Amino acid sequence: MSRLGRVGVSFAAATLPGPVRDRYREEWLADLAGAPDAGVRPSGVVLGALLFSMTLGRTAPEITGVPLGVTVRLRARWGVAFLAAAGVLWFGSYFLGGGPSLLVAVSFASAAVATALTLLGIAQLWRAALSASALAVVTAALVTASIGCVVAWVILEARDSLLLGGAFAFIVAAGICGLIVTSSAPPVPAFPVLRSTKHVGTTVAAATVALAALLVLGAVDLLVWSPLAQTEGLRLDEIYAGLSAPDRILGISHIVLWVVFWFAAAATFAVAMTIAGRRRGVSRRTVVTIALGLAAAIVFFQFWAGFSLGMSIADTLPPYRGGISGFGYLYALVGQLCLVGAILLSIAPRRMVGPAGIEPTTSTV
Repeated sequence: MSRLGRVGVSFAAATLPGPVRDRYREEWLADLAGAPDAGVRPSGVVLGALLFSMTLGRTAPEITGVPLGVTVRLRARWGVAFLAAAGVLWFGSYFLGGGPSLLVAVSFASAAVATALTLLGIAQLWRAALSASALAVVTAALVTASIGCVVAWVILEARDSLLLGGAFAFIVAAGICGLIVTSSAPPVPAFPVLRSTKHVGTTVAAATVALAALLVLGAVDLLVWSPLAQTEGLRLDEIYAGLSAPDRILGISHIVLWVVFWFAAAATFAVAMTIAGRRRGVSRRTVVTIALGLAAAIVFFQFWAGFSLGMSIADTLPPYRGGISGFGYLYALVGQLCLVGAILLSIAPRRMVGPAGIEPTTSTV
């Protein structure tokens, strides 16, 4: 048996779905070993294996080990998750593009990741649609065309503001296509979702500390770093002394309300997740998903909390301009990444137990 032939059939087997991969690898290696006795060229065995892998119907239940409806829904959910995450990153790349030079480079990296996620999302929706129905195929084609039009418009017209509309279009289109593809998929028997039975207390504690740290850093940014970034050559006490009493009180009170509200939300999260964890009613994935969602919300509303104070400084003190600190851009990036994580963890399919203990997600996505 030639080494090149073994590599060829091993590569062909590696491209097969997990449930049938080992079986076909053994069969092809046996065919390769017996090829000289049967008067067959080893290259013919390798070519046959590669052709089989290329033409295999990978959504067939007898290949994947799960019903077709499961495969379609898993792919549709991955497609929705990827496109929604791409929308967040497209929006983020637009926002970070106005920051310091280092974050401008980060915005390009964010745009590159968003592009990859967009392509992955479209590919997964097409994979789901082709196994679902003609209506799903038409919808996938319309979504692909609309995304292509937005991207082409941005590139040809150089209108970066369209990234905002593009982000919204990605999220809406992904949701519509995902619903249509999922609703038109074949029926699916109910499979129990695998849930962690481990105690989640450590995860809850770590998430709560991270949320508290995020609040503290956000408050320091609004009260110290952003005011200093808006002015030139003024000390912090001079900045606050230059504001009128109503502007100073109103601006600071908005920040205090933001801290108090989200601290209460983080404390509620900690208590609720701890109680649920002790009753084995929550998984670590759920805890992390909720924590990431809270973190994204904290960062999103930080801008609104500091808007009053920022506008008062911009209207009162030279150089009479708004803006945020360099840390503020980094803070926003963290919020975007948290939202991406929450989207992927909440929409992407969880591990399930299928027929004969097969886990569909390991071989169909």
